[in-house]
Amino acid sequence: MAKRSGIFETLTHALRHPPEAWMPARMMALRALRPVESFLHVEAAGGIMLIVAAVAALVWANSPWQHSYDALWHTPFSIGLGDAVFTKDLHFWINEFAMTLFFLVIGLEVNRTHATPRSRWRPLWEGW
Repeated sequence: MAKRSGIFETLTHALRHPPEAWMPARMMALRALRPVESFLHVEAAGGIMLIVAAVAALVWANSPWQHSYDALWHTPFSIGLGDAVFTKDLHFWINEFAMTLFFLVIGLEVNRTHATPRSRWRPLWEGW
């Protein structure tokens, strides 16, 4: 087996055994992220974030700064590899890809909820 380079060994050692000077910074980062982590473990966190985002968008779109809201929706966004570049505005990407992913996740969740052995043969409306 070939011996690993000195840089790789140094980085591996630093990641496994960080200097003691890092410990206060690590503890402060963990303490700062604890409320975010506990919020994300709540089942309704996604719904709460969705409602907050929708209210913020409605307020922004109906405010005196609505031109910046429209400008954001029409911001060009590109994906490319080499000479092949696909450019569309942000509105297109949200409608075509983010919403598709959203409804895929919802469909998988409904399928998982109603595919348990106990409720497999019941109509969907009886589960509620």
